[in-house]
Amino acid sequence: MALLLRWRKTNIALLDQPEGGSADDGQLIDQIGLDFELGPLAFTFDEERHRFLAALTQLKSSTAEHGDQVDLSIPADWGIAHQVPNADLPAGELEAHLQWELSKAVVDSQEQYRYNYLVGSDGVIVMTALRIQLLDAINQLMQDSGFSVRGVFLDGEPWSRVNIADSRAHSEPEAVLPTKEDQGETDSAADIKASYRERHKRKASGARVFLVIILAFVLIGAGFVTWKFFLQKPADDLPQQVAQQPAVSQDEPETSPSAIPPPDQQEQPTSEATVQWADMSQRLGILSQVMNTFSGVNTFDLISFTENHFFCQLIGPDQGDVQNTSAKIQQISGLSQFKLSPGTLSMGVYRSTLNASIVVQQNGTMVAASKEGLIALAKQHGISNRDLIFTGSHADVMAFLSDIANHRYAIYRLIITPWGENQYRTVLEL
Repeated sequence: MALLLRWRKTNIALLDQPEGGSADDGQLIDQIGLDFELGPLAFTFDEERHRFLAALTQLKSSTAEHGDQVDLSIPADWGIAHQVPNADLPAGELEAHLQWELSKAVVDSQEQYRYNYLVGSDGVIVMTALRIQLLDAINQLMQDSGFSVRGVFLDGEPWSRVNIADSRAHSEPEAVLPTKEDQGETDSAADIKASYRERHKRKASGARVFLVIILAFVLIGAGFVTWKFFLQKPADDLPQQVAQQPAVSQDEPETSPSAIPPPDQQEQPTSEATVQWADMSQRLGILSQVMNTFSGVNTFDLISFTENHFFCQLIGPDQGDVQNTSAKIQQISGLSQFKLSPGTLSMGVYRSTLNASIVVQQNGTMVAASKEGLIALAKQHGISNRDLIFTGSHADVMAFLSDIANHRYAIYRLIITPWGENQYRTVLEL
């Protein structure tokens, strides 16, 4: 059996799935309803991203005994799913042909996408693709919530068998997708794999492959330029797909530790500077007062501070309890402009999100923090970490945050969430 984490627009669920089976074959372990519609754009807005992270964290906490490694299934309309009817192509032309097929399905460069494919026994190629920017955002969220991703798949057949996270672009396929009619290979699929192996054995064939691919790229580029400058309709006339996010900048590192960094991060001070958001000391004071409002089953999934914005996902047995907790928080000095969202009841737990603005009390000089310095500070308090994700007891975490405040370190975002028995996980973004 394997764990499958399934994301849908209105809920997320963890299932026990037979190896090689589909999501429909899985046995439900737990699920959480969402009070917003989940889509790729949710990863670009702080509020929705935090709410989704809270739901993921809660699901991970309630199913911790089942393990961390999961296959992730996402809605098919987040990516591109395509079938190439004729896979009987020479080895050197297959890769170029797939990239050409991908270029027809996107509105910008196919270089912004990660794709993978499998060859069916009937010779049909099943190909799926996902924006690299979206895939990075998904991986970051999964890491922050405590899950470890084995693979990322589009929902539905036959797409659910193609692992986008294990891209084989510019390499030979290692697996063949079976069909219900015939579990064996036809001559077409076998010839494709054999020709791939032959390519590695013969240098002459390899040279031909390289030239064909280069020629294909030139033709694709010429076609794209022609379309871009002569044939493209005005932007208002183009259908905008949900999965078509803005392209990733070519100057952006491929392995950014933050999925979608805010613009302010690009202009952080290198030593000392006066910033316009609440300092760590004020945030910590608000956090302590908020924590004092919780009792028993009336508690929280996640609290975050981003610049001058406060966000909290409240949980309780029913709507009245959550509203009472919210009313107590709204009495705390230093917060204003409260907004309590309509809640949802799922698996006997009522959840609602509370947003507020922080009334900045002072804008003193802050010191730019370094990742190495924060990790060293955490070690002094016996707190474990993975990058800037810290886990420890309530007392140790609060002492760690107090030290950060005493050093006047500038922290762009602080996230804290319960993590097991008397444990808390804290995420810092600089």
